[in-house]
Amino acid sequence: MPPSRDEWHLDKKVPIGLIIGFVIQTIVLVAWGASSFERLDGRVANLERSDNNKSTHENRLTILEQQFGYIRSDLAEIKSLLRRQLPQAPPE
Repeated sequence: MPPSRDEWHLDKKVPIGLIIGFVIQTIVLVAWGASSFERLDGRVANLERSDNNKSTHENRLTILEQQFGYIRSDLAEIKSLLRRQLPQAPPE
């Protein structure tokens, strides 16, 4: 039974080089897409690592700010103690 006009079929007039070309093109496209996704995955992993480091740095910065606040208050207390103990020099 001959194929109807609505069905897809491969004619003997299609050159083998065209078929091989389509196969090679498909293989190259799939390989290129896979390598692109690998690079993208690596970039995303780097961004996630840097984001984790950022939160660690933010926590350290917060701790340092608190410690500087304590140092400031300690220095203010030391200044007040020194002012009370040292005699006031007369203005010149």
